[in-house]
Amino acid sequence: MMIDGDSKKYSGFIRALFDIAIDKSNAEAIGFSSDGISLEIRNCVKVTTLVLPHYFKHKNMSSFVRQLNNYGFRTRPSVLGIYQTFVHENFRRDRPDLLRLISRKGQRRKTKKKSLHEQVTELRERETQYQKKILDLEERLRRKTDENKQLVHYLEQSSALNCIPESPPSSSSDAPSAAIAEESLREPQWLPPPDQQQDALRAAIEGKLMVTGGDQYQAPNWVSILDCLINS
Repeated sequence: MMIDGDSKKYSGFIRALFDIAIDKSNAEAIGFSSDGISLEIRNCVKVTTLVLPHYFKHKNMSSFVRQLNNYGFRTRPSVLGIYQTFVHENFRRDRPDLLRLISRKGQRRKTKKKSLHEQVTELRERETQYQKKILDLEERLRRKTDENKQLVHYLEQSSALNCIPESPPSSSSDAPSAAIAEESLREPQWLPPPDQQQDALRAAIEGKLMVTGGDQYQAPNWVSILDCLINS
């Protein structure tokens, strides 16, 4: 009985091994266990003299067992204790479709390396994408920072302009009388004509206004008038 489907999917050893296991003419020498999940070698002499020469063109039992190990078969104790039994999770009597999953150990490692290479390539592509996103975010952050600096500078300038104290409005009513008096003592005062100085002195003392020739004038500081009278 040959395996159904494309034979190129399976190695030559696995195709031959499955044919050996399901061929009833080999049942006394080798075949599937009763549950169909393991391979039993029931008669090593018949396997080496009849089976192996027919399928593999040799009689080397050790080479046959080594091939089983290379494809991932493991030995397990036989139920009867008289058979050499090998088991593989994908070697099933009723599941020939699983045979494509059986490969040599070296081939499995090569496949894993290839898969790892693909994963590394994918990770590098993701890293490149993340770096681009980081650069974009950094550029956006830089622009926002510059905008914030400009805004802070504008606010500082506006605050400085709004906080300049205005000069208080000058008012003659707010000037202290002491300052006026001091100024009157420091500055030379206007003097009336000599014939009117005594009246002007009296008016200064009394704080009155004098009218002379129709002109109204404020009486000068009496201290200055006395000085003038003494020195005249």
